[in-house]
Amino acid sequence: DTKVTNVAYTGTNSTQYRAWAYDAVSLVDPQGRDIGFADDYELIDYFPNEGYYSIIFTYPRAVAAQVSSVTIETAKYS
Repeated sequence: DTKVTNVAYTGTNSTQYRAWAYDAVSLVDPQGRDIGFADDYELIDYFPNEGYYSIIFTYPRAVAAQVSSVTIETAKYS
């Protein structure tokens, strides 16, 4: 069950924003497929009280010292 929205935020209060923000982000695998919030290698979570997303690598393919960058992309809602 993938909780992804393609609707821009139109709410009027923080409760509505938190619900929207939770569904506003999804992971995309190297083949370009929407994998929702997690797969065998990574997961993403939203912390509404703090207002941030956390990406956790559950089965890294490299030691952190070997990683020089991570790419995070955004997409405009249609």
